[in-house]
Amino acid sequence: MRSRKILHNDKTVVESPVSTEKSRLVYARLMKSPWYLALLVPVILFLISLYIRPTMFSDSGFGFVVLRSMLQGAVFNTFLAPDPANISNDVVTFESYWSPGQYLVPGAFVWLGSDYGVALCLTALISTIIGLIGWAQVAQSFAVSRLVLFVFVWGLATFRYTTLPFRMYNGGEVLLFAAAPWCLYWLRRAIDKPFAVCFAVSLFLAALLFIAKLTGLAVFAATVLAIVAIEVKRQRRLPSSILAMLAASAVGAILFMIFWGSRSGMPHVGGSGITVTWAAIFFPVSAAAFSGVSTNDLVRWLFIHPSDDISSSIR
Repeated sequence: MRSRKILHNDKTVVESPVSTEKSRLVYARLMKSPWYLALLVPVILFLISLYIRPTMFSDSGFGFVVLRSMLQGAVFNTFLAPDPANISNDVVTFESYWSPGQYLVPGAFVWLGSDYGVALCLTALISTIIGLIGWAQVAQSFAVSRLVLFVFVWGLATFRYTTLPFRMYNGGEVLLFAAAPWCLYWLRRAIDKPFAVCFAVSLFLAALLFIAKLTGLAVFAATVLAIVAIEVKRQRRLPSSILAMLAASAVGAILFMIFWGSRSGMPHVGGSGITVTWAAIFFPVSAAAFSGVSTNDLVRWLFIHPSDDISSSIR
């Protein structure tokens, strides 16, 4: 094994063959490093959250009001409140602003005897692990290199979006993180299945994403449209599996409007319609592009606190 001479700042530096071989070994080990070591990140955050319990986002708090009412005997997805006209009576309201998954999953741990804090920690842990495994499966289905897979999964495991639920439970977001990759993975696999199988899988995944979060339906629609566009371009026709996927989407939309949307008020955009402005275009594009590192959150904080010292918030 020969040494190499490298000219650096007018000096000849002899590179040892031992150091070169060590560098190659480190690189080879990195390439072979199992991506699932990234699962240690949520496990560590879970252990910390057991000591420093997470807070709860206000939207999720409404969901737990529904859970408390159900535990006290109310029917599914309704909450009890005093009647303003006669406080001796209760008013029953069906909660349609948020999907039930945000309280059903931690509520299962509460029902089994856990306190609310541990239930939130377990929900964040299980959802994050399922999501990381799901996105790893998606990446592997595209035959990415080991390095890309390693960086991709570790990036997901350490981004603020993924770590936030261990500090502040945000309900549907962490559940959607768990469900979204599996939706993409199984919808892509369902393309090669018969009509009935593809229809059943698509309808089930639509229901799963809805339970996780209402905007999961938008994720489902975007995934279906992307798969349909790719397959139509590739096959130059509409195969039966694509028709099944579109039919399941239509049936899911109808069932949603009948059994959920018609029950009570839902979030909507006020005003006379949709106004097309640069701000209206820039915000969703930038939010999607920089969501992993929470750039919009930082910019919003700077506008709200323009004269504050940034370092004061981390002291």
